[in-house]
Amino acid sequence: MFFSEKFQVSSDLIKDYGAVDISLVCDIPLFIDPMLIFNSKKKVYKELHNQIIRYFHFLYKKADQGLSQKEINAWFNFSEVPNNWLGYALVGNKGLALGRKYAKFLYENISFALNTHGISQSQHIEKAMLLYDGSGKDKISDLTVNLIKGFLCEYTEHFAKKYIKPQFIKIFPIDKAYFNYDTESFISKEFALPFVNNEKGIPEYILLTPFDILREDEPAINKADFYNSYDRIRTVIENDTLRAYVNNYIGLAVRRYE
Repeated sequence: MFFSEKFQVSSDLIKDYGAVDISLVCDIPLFIDPMLIFNSKKKVYKELHNQIIRYFHFLYKKADQGLSQKEINAWFNFSEVPNNWLGYALVGNKGLALGRKYAKFLYENISFALNTHGISQSQHIEKAMLLYDGSGKDKISDLTVNLIKGFLCEYTEHFAKKYIKPQFIKIFPIDKAYFNYDTESFISKEFALPFVNNEKGIPEYILLTPFDILREDEPAINKADFYNSYDRIRTVIENDTLRAYVNNYIGLAVRRYE
């Protein structure tokens, strides 16, 4: 079942809105590529660009101070956001969260990565700021979703309020929607979002994602399944290439931010 079927809206309407008509049965092999945000000339993406770089700058400064485990968990630990139904899960939408292992890695290596962002030799690739050894573009996508979650909620809420029947919408308190630099803490906010009941009968909100920040990962999938909106998705990119692009750019951008 697709988003359009579940919420009784036209697939062409979703396409015209600029989003992908996602499957609500299993994840689809599409991933957010932050470089498509960083390179965009759209005002909204320029704002997201600044938002992402500012937060990495914040982490960079905090790591230099030396943090307790509780502080590392508060600022460096990112949970899974399965609500956009992107990724590798064959059934449902639950994958693996970035978690504490990644938080520890990021905390211990962010200064190294920023100071040596041009490194491309294979013996140093595990020091890339956004990825540790064995991870790929799905982890970059997961991290990016966490950093732009408020935007994705706003984007989906706008569509839902305008086009989706009220009985398909609920108010959800979204944790870590934004970051407050005055209090140095994440803040939550309520959004009116479309929802489905999970296997336990608990309502879960759903997020739409703009097609122009997505890349495909499996070029052989049936494009007809995506009602032609899939034709506008960027083609596949290798893990090492994306890792090099993102690591290099964030290293440059965070240093310029100071």
